[in-house]
Amino acid sequence: MYNIDDAYSMYKESGEFDFCLGGAQVFLKYSPSYVTTNDDIRMIFDKLNPSGKRVLANTGSGDAPMFYRAYGAKDVDSFDISYCAKAMMDMKTAAIRKMDLREYYKFIHKVYFAKNLDFCSDVVSSTPFQIRNFIKSMTGRAIFSNGTTVVEEALPHKEEYKKMKKSINSPIPFIWSDLKDLHTHLTKQYDEIYLSNIFQYEESKDNIVKILNNLRPFLSSGGNIIVHVTWFFRDWELNKYKYVSEKLKSWARMEVLREYGQQVMVLQKVR
Repeated sequence: MYNIDDAYSMYKESGEFDFCLGGAQVFLKYSPSYVTTNDDIRMIFDKLNPSGKRVLANTGSGDAPMFYRAYGAKDVDSFDISYCAKAMMDMKTAAIRKMDLREYYKFIHKVYFAKNLDFCSDVVSSTPFQIRNFIKSMTGRAIFSNGTTVVEEALPHKEEYKKMKKSINSPIPFIWSDLKDLHTHLTKQYDEIYLSNIFQYEESKDNIVKILNNLRPFLSSGGNIIVHVTWFFRDWELNKYKYVSEKLKSWARMEVLREYGQQVMVLQKVR
């Protein structure tokens, strides 16, 4: 259950999130959500077809879980350290049931950095009770303001939007947890676990090894973890993952998928 006093206190009087609160920790329990992903999810789907898979995806802006549903995953759960990520995802899943694609585009652009959501009160009213109350209680605070802008390329195409309308008929299950504690909340196995770029903010390679080992029981045989999505890996990052790969070689194989503009570190469970 969220604590509205704690959430409200993390934002300045101006309504903007106080990014100085976490110190070295970049994301907190009520950090503002992104409104669009900055990962090229379609590239990952081209390489690793999600159809029929059981998926656990970092919530982020809500795009990854929603795109997994649209591209045929049979079971999708999501997780995030921030409750605002769930609010954004639930807003989107409510919006697609009400709006055509052009209306949805306008909605996304207006939501970014909005401190008052009266303009989409019908969408807010269609979200689950707790989320609806959370959003209304946070009026005056920019809870959907992470990132610098709306990423146009991340918005669904016409056919993708049709698939979302067909495949998303209810809110996507959400686990409120940071990555290091995620395994303590899991109760089933997944064929794919999507971590986006969370490890970008983890400097300790031993912590990465520990987290991936903790996720091992919840990954099906032959299943994949999308470990790290980025524009390109720097040499020190590749060296870090070389260390991680060596530590996990008893049960996993790691490789980099490459395409212009994006690289993805993927782990496959082989034992």
